[in-house]
Amino acid sequence: MRKKSQGNVMNLVTIGLSILAMTIVVTAYLQCTELMLKKTEVSQVSRKYILKMETEGYLSQSNENAMIQELRNLGVQNIDLTGTTQSPVTYGDTIILSIRGNIRMNMVDVEEVWNGGNSTRTLKLEEKRMSTAKN
Repeated sequence: MRKKSQGNVMNLVTIGLSILAMTIVVTAYLQCTELMLKKTEVSQVSRKYILKMETEGYLSQSNENAMIQELRNLGVQNIDLTGTTQSPVTYGDTIILSIRGNIRMNMVDVEEVWNGGNSTRTLKLEEKRMSTAKN
């Protein structure tokens, strides 16, 4: 009979650490992707309303309320429109749409990984668009 060869525990440890490292990398990637997706959605909302502002010459109260509601639906909080053109301007004048706010994201914190939980962080969000009134 042949003698059994001894297994190497270090091979198993190496494989386990590699799997753990890849899990952390994939989780971090997914969180960054989620943040970029939210930023893209906010950019789409701002584009929609800057186009409306071009035709009207300013951000009307009804459009402001609708935009704020859309941003809240995306998870944006503490919305500030300071710097936005909110009074009518003439044809050819510059119009500005400035959106600032906070967005809450679930993120894996290195310290929390060992406790089995995620941390929620509030990130600042800023979107600024300029165009020309075509009213």
